Amino acid sequence: MADTKHQDDGPVEIYDREIDLKRILGFTGGLVAVTLVVLAVMWWMSTSFKQQEEANDRAPSPLAEARLDPIPPGPRLQPSPPRDMDELRAKDREALTTYGWVDPAEGVARIPVARAIEIVADKGLAAARPAEPTKGAK
Repeated sequence: MADTKHQDDGPVEIYDREIDLKRILGFTGGLVAVTLVVLAVMWWMSTSFKQQEEANDRAPSPLAEARLDPIPPGPRLQPSPPRDMDELRAKDREALTTYGWVDPAEGVARIPVARAIEIVADKGLAAARPAEPTKGAK
């Protein structure tokens, strides 16, 4: 319970009697010191473990490097393979996302994949036709 003192203004309650600031600061300092020691030990352990692992790690065999595919000698058939791949992907993207004729004489056209999925989802797949027997099969 709080003690009371009388001043000119009236009674004043004293709450600081139970607080020992010296012990609180000592505990905080000790906690910080222990934390720093633990961090230092962990750092030392991690560096020593890393050095041990690097010492145990052998250099790769020169045979493994010899098996790598070397760059073929000239003349190169593709002057810029990344550009060629980008062009191929653009062509494929156009074929998969646009309408167009595959064979106008036969009446075969292509439609975008997204539209084909919608049609199959709405109508379902057509029933499979039975296979025609081949000549010579008994």
